[in-house]
Amino acid sequence: MSGAVSPLGAARSQGRVTTFVLSLGLFVAGLAVVLATIVDMRRAFLLEPGAYRKLGAPSAFLQYTPWHLLVLAIALISAIAAYRVMRGAEQHFGDPSGLRVARNVLAGLLMAMLVVDLFVYRIVQAERVASAGKAGIAKTFALDALPT
Repeated sequence: MSGAVSPLGAARSQGRVTTFVLSLGLFVAGLAVVLATIVDMRRAFLLEPGAYRKLGAPSAFLQYTPWHLLVLAIALISAIAAYRVMRGAEQHFGDPSGLRVARNVLAGLLMAMLVVDLFVYRIVQAERVASAGKAGIAKTFALDALPT
């Protein structure tokens, strides 16, 4: 019975897996909040326009509120804490090949979050340009020189 696992050992192992998965979820959520906050600081789209303070002149480089700093701090601290918990739980796993799935899921989620972040960043500006009625060819092509 050398291959048998005691119920206590199985419970500890299951607890470590649960801890690892929960900390992985907290890590991803913290990074998602950081990305969303940074996009909001650049594009100011989550709150009404009067709530933001502007940094930069003549055009605003950042539009921020005091809440941005608090949200960034909480999200970064939670992501760092979750990373440390993951690292601690990872050391107790006997076979690291089981972590390949977690690595692939994390890589996929990070890629998806970065792509969504990029599209949100660009779409907010494009929607503002379109609503202002300034969308068009602009000065790239001389409209007068085009054949009719």
